[in-house]
Amino acid sequence: MNEQTNPVQTVWWFPLKSWKLHEEKGKKLTLAWMRGEAWIAHCLKVAGLKAAGGLQDVVAGQVVINDDSFRAYKSGRDRPLIGSVEAINKVLPGTLQTWDVGPDGLPLWAILDDDLSASHALVDDELANHAERAKWSLLSDRNCTIRDMNPLQKAQALLENTVPWYFWSRTYWERQSMPVVGWAGRSSVEESEDEDAAKKFTYFRHQDRNTYYLTLEEFISHNPSVLATVYTEGARRLKLIELGEQTEQGDETKETKAIKANARRARIGFSDFRYITSPRRVLSLLALYRVLNSGTDVFEKDVADYLMGGIDQAISDLFGPAVHKFVGETF
Repeated sequence: MNEQTNPVQTVWWFPLKSWKLHEEKGKKLTLAWMRGEAWIAHCLKVAGLKAAGGLQDVVAGQVVINDDSFRAYKSGRDRPLIGSVEAINKVLPGTLQTWDVGPDGLPLWAILDDDLSASHALVDDELANHAERAKWSLLSDRNCTIRDMNPLQKAQALLENTVPWYFWSRTYWERQSMPVVGWAGRSSVEESEDEDAAKKFTYFRHQDRNTYYLTLEEFISHNPSVLATVYTEGARRLKLIELGEQTEQGDETKETKAIKANARRARIGFSDFRYITSPRRVLSLLALYRVLNSGTDVFEKDVADYLMGGIDQAISDLFGPAVHKFVGETF
């Protein structure tokens, strides 16, 4: 299958930008507001407009909607008919997906709306579409298909393929008092250094997994949170890479040379962090929180709490303060 979670090389466009002004007016944060705000913002972006007042003329050839109605949709006071949304999409392509599913086709509205079926589907889809499967990971175990996995196994599988492998290695933790991520994104484990490491790569069998790698319970017990630490490092690298890409090619001042050098270093080993900096992966982890927290198992709830703490900053950075606040208040 194709890998759907692509490395994030530029800041993705997310349309919820006016929450601060909305909050200052004493407005209540609702899913209806976020959805309407995001949809209208996307319409304005495609139409090349700055205010909803001009949308009436843009879509006049397909559907009759006055400016007051657009303002009502934007504020969440009213919602458009699906036929109207589809008609507008013919003039402003791509906007239907933002209204119906979420920005960039991510099922944000369903996950925020506590749609458990949508949460299960997103987690399963993210696991199924993960083409790169380390031999030691649960996803590569043919005796444990995604369909047969319980929620905790899905949590382990998704975390194994989100966090760099060396944070799961027992050898890594034996040699370091705390997780330290270097520029190259490599662990201190070298295959040639000991027999266990060599066996891990060459003769590894799934029944030996816990001999060489942490269990899920051991993994989430590390403090500070490995998931949060990895996101922080990935986001830092990504900013350096983006800054390097924004620097003009012909500009060779001392400052720009330093920026480009930092960007080159940040790219080394960035593949280890490409999933945790992906909006789709972060939303999948949020959906997994929903799945785990829907049952009564105590450990499932412990893992759910771990996930929420680990992606807290990622939600704020990638989805903005409105979604972050909504999640904090309703999840």
